[in-house]
Amino acid sequence: VKKPDLLDEMLEVTRKLVKPFNHVRVDWYIHENRLVFGEMTFFHGSGFEKFSSLEWEDKMGSWFEVSKDLSYKKDVACAE
Repeated sequence: VKKPDLLDEMLEVTRKLVKPFNHVRVDWYIHENRLVFGEMTFFHGSGFEKFSSLEWEDKMGSWFEVSKDLSYKKDVACAE
């Protein structure tokens, strides 16, 4: 697969967008040599897709550090 012409810009902007999140997928399109944002997806399969095994569910879950500290979201009201 050929490297997209705008890959460096795509990665630079993506790094800024994903900074506050443990996990998120960012979809991009290239249209008429312009980078176009698609969407940010926080849960594969809308959070309903099952893992192929409990072993992988545990393994992938161990990759995340879940914290109740939401101080980085200064402009977001959060209920506990």
